[in-house]
Amino acid sequence: MKIQFSGRAYEMPLGNFTIPVPGDKILSAMELNSYPLYAIYLIVIGLSGGFMVLYYVSLRFIKQKPSQDC
Repeated sequence: MKIQFSGRAYEMPLGNFTIPVPGDKILSAMELNSYPLYAIYLIVIGLSGGFMVLYYVSLRFIKQKPSQDC
């Protein structure tokens, strides 16, 4: 997000007026300027771990019928 916001000015409409707001101010207001990559890494690791747990549970508790070669 820093690539999109930093160094650019965005126009925010306020009634009949348009106020230019620097992208750096938007980043600091949303608190995205401090360690954004760590948050992405935590989200990816959490999603991967969640899917691994679901995969394990599905293999462990869903019984499958053995195929009969008749």
